[in-house]
Amino acid sequence: MTPTGFIGRCAGKLAAERVATRVRGVRAVANDITVRLKVDITDPDIPAAAALALKLRPGIPPSVQVTVHNGHATLTGPVEWLHQKEHAEVAVRHVGGVRGVMNHIVLSPTTPQRDVRRRIVQSLR
Repeated sequence: MTPTGFIGRCAGKLAAERVATRVRGVRAVANDITVRLKVDITDPDIPAAAALALKLRPGIPPSVQVTVHNGHATLTGPVEWLHQKEHAEVAVRHVGGVRGVMNHIVLSPTTPQRDVRRRIVQSLR
């Protein structure tokens, strides 16, 4: 299935993709919907709005950074938990002027895996 057309926000494009995947018999979706902004928002305006969106979202550390090129936001930086990475992407996706999000946030847990395994074994004893 290939949804096509134009939409005003990146979040709408992803919502259309989710709906297309729920159609019975659809096994793959090639999303060709183009994000066309109703109001022309320039790249210098987007990072400040994206940084504010990240700051207002609880649980996202200040180590997450946003860069924007041609309306495409790139997220970078380390986080401890997967949900922080996912929430950062959702927060930036809804910022006006964002045409797409590339999430290059790296998971770097502070607790070593061996320590977690050791504590689980100790708890089971």
